[in-house]
Amino acid sequence: MDAAFGGVYVIIAYFLGAVPVAYLYGKARDIDISSAGSGNLGAGNTTRVLGAKSGALVALMDGMKGLVTVFAGRWLGFGTSVIAAGALASVAGSDWSVYLGRRSGRGLATSSAAMLAFDPITILWPGIWSVIGWKIGGGISGFFGWGFIWLAAYGLGRPTETVLLGAGMGLLMVIRRAQGNLNDPDQDEPLARIIYDTDRRHPSPEMATGDGSPA
Repeated sequence: MDAAFGGVYVIIAYFLGAVPVAYLYGKARDIDISSAGSGNLGAGNTTRVLGAKSGALVALMDGMKGLVTVFAGRWLGFGTSVIAAGALASVAGSDWSVYLGRRSGRGLATSSAAMLAFDPITILWPGIWSVIGWKIGGGISGFFGWGFIWLAAYGLGRPTETVLLGAGMGLLMVIRRAQGNLNDPDQDEPLARIIYDTDRRHPSPEMATGDGSPA
């Protein structure tokens, strides 16, 4: 397809990925997820604040953004390079939402679903680390799972586009983790956040409702 159409596809993928699912889900229940728990606008913090069912639903909807991006690219007839760019754009949108004008989630659900659709074999690497995370902690397992997914893809002999997509996803994860959540001044050092994904918990999550009243 024409390069211009490919560019439009990538831009749309970003705007799709930027839909702040956790934020909207919380607002529908009069709760500002960004002011509760860790403050992260993702499935993990939604689980912490609203429970496992809510977290699973947010993860599913966030994942759909990655799936739709990849499958739509194939349906439209784009090459793998353009689709990989679209997948990366959707993750970037999930990390930094234009609708909120600030950092939002970590993009893990979107990354996982996009890579699953793009190259199911490669997603086994972070999948294995997710299982390990049950024992050693999700933060550091996520660092190894996504920070080195490109190396796993290369070792598995996956196509160059998969290796580059994995590298891009890993880089976005590192940058987003280093930023932490919003403007909390008391967060851990960037290196600790990158490796362990640690964030300061808000002391009063019950004050997370939109009007400042208890949830």
